[in-house]
Amino acid sequence: MIRTSYVVSKSEWTEAQQLWSKRTSTKLPGSKGLKWVGFSLGIPIGLSVHYIPLWLSGLFALYLLGAYLFDRWRKKAIRQYLYAQATDRDQETELTIDDDGYTSERPGFNECRMKWRCFTGWREGPTVFVLGRSIQFCIVPKSSLNEQQQIEFRNVLNANLPAV
Repeated sequence: MIRTSYVVSKSEWTEAQQLWSKRTSTKLPGSKGLKWVGFSLGIPIGLSVHYIPLWLSGLFALYLLGAYLFDRWRKKAIRQYLYAQATDRDQETELTIDDDGYTSERPGFNECRMKWRCFTGWREGPTVFVLGRSIQFCIVPKSSLNEQQQIEFRNVLNANLPAV
């Protein structure tokens, strides 16, 4: 049995989001609109393949660069928005892990008990463990576990969940 308590920092939350939800930008409203705009701008360029003037090639290159930069900015903005919406982010979490499952409690806020079969997998990053449930996830910062607890936690995860 492992017992610990922690508060998740913004950098740990961001790392967990990147590990478990890499396609954050495709899950929120607006992503389909952006794809249609890109498709509609690509049609005139595709139709003029037999003769592409230099200015059109430059315009297309600028469009691709702009779309790339906008997508990178949008992913960061979405992560910041989701972090701001997590009302329990500053609450200390008391965590208990055993062979039956995962129990987290935020005194005065909520308690969550889940059997291992509720999770779909886990991932490990440089500073966090992420336990995934479809598109949702639970974060366990490595800083809250000593080296022996991290080894024991990995063993419990490997015995009960697939690493994805």
